[in-house]
Amino acid sequence: MLNEKIRVRFVTNRHMFDCAIASHGQRLQEILNSHLTTYLQILNVSVFRFSDYTTPVATFRTATVLKSTINMAMIPTELNEAPEKRMFSYVSKNYYRAFITVAGFDIQGTMHFMSAPDATAFLVRDVNSYFPVTDAQLNDGYQETETMRASVILVRKSAVSFLHLGEIE
Repeated sequence: MLNEKIRVRFVTNRHMFDCAIASHGQRLQEILNSHLTTYLQILNVSVFRFSDYTTPVATFRTATVLKSTINMAMIPTELNEAPEKRMFSYVSKNYYRAFITVAGFDIQGTMHFMSAPDATAFLVRDVNSYFPVTDAQLNDGYQETETMRASVILVRKSAVSFLHLGEIE
C-alpha cells in the first residue's frame, strides 16, 4: 500500500494537470501541506489549458510542479486516497455549505468543522496551506461547459479571494 498512486487534477493560474502522484501511504492534504519539499513529482501527466479541458496540449511520463503554484487539487474519484489512515483518524464534525472563489473559479461544496466556524479566523490561523472542500462543484465562469465535480478539492489558502460559510447542515 505504501507505493499507491493517487489520481489528481492540479489547477494553477493557467493550466490543469491531470496526473498521478505516489502517495507513500499519505493523504494528498498531508503531501501538499508538508514543508519537507517545495516541489512535487507528478506521473502520467496530461497538460490542459483553461480554454480547452478536453484536448491536452502535452503529455509526459513524469514532470515536476512547484507546490505553491497549485491553487487547487481535485480528487476525481469517490474513493478515499488513504483508507488505512482514515480508519484511525476519523473525527465526527458538523457540515457547512461553502462558497469559495479561487483564481477565477467558483467552488460550491461542504466544509467540515467540529464547532461553529469563523471564516476569517479559519483562514488567518486555523488552517495550513491547503484545506479540503468535499462534494465540490467547480465552475470557471468563462466556458459554457459542464460544471466539474470532485469528491474532494484541496484549496490553497493564499489563493482564496472570497469565502462564505453557510449554516450548519
